[in-house]
Amino acid sequence: MKRDRPNKMQISNGGFFGNNYELTFDGETLIYSARIDDDMSEELISATREDWDAFRSEIDAIGIWNWHADYDNPDILDGNQWEVRIRWGSRSCKIYGSNNYPNEDGTPSQTYEQTDTFSRFLHAVMRLAGGRAFK
Repeated sequence: MKRDRPNKMQISNGGFFGNNYELTFDGETLIYSARIDDDMSEELISATREDWDAFRSEIDAIGIWNWHADYDNPDILDGNQWEVRIRWGSRSCKIYGSNNYPNEDGTPSQTYEQTDTFSRFLHAVMRLAGGRAFK
């Protein structure tokens, strides 16, 4: 039986010189954190079962469970770093990216520009976070 919420989840996106965002879930509490300029904020998010179902449907549709573990671009040292750790029932992923993103088939794009697949993922995260910024 598929769980309606993940066991655990940690998703982050941002850069050393830019804004940073994080969405975490410990099995009970969903927390959104943001560092914009020098301002830090953190708030609890109330996600409904429908919110979680929509999120799960989207991450399944983009094939996140088949993404590579590492999307590093060694040619760019700063810029955008992101990380996804999700354990949801029997499925799990631990993914790190630095200025490189998954294509539709999960292969690394080898470019610093976000792919449509990664943009879909960020949009799903923003919806789960109640429309709060995540990029």
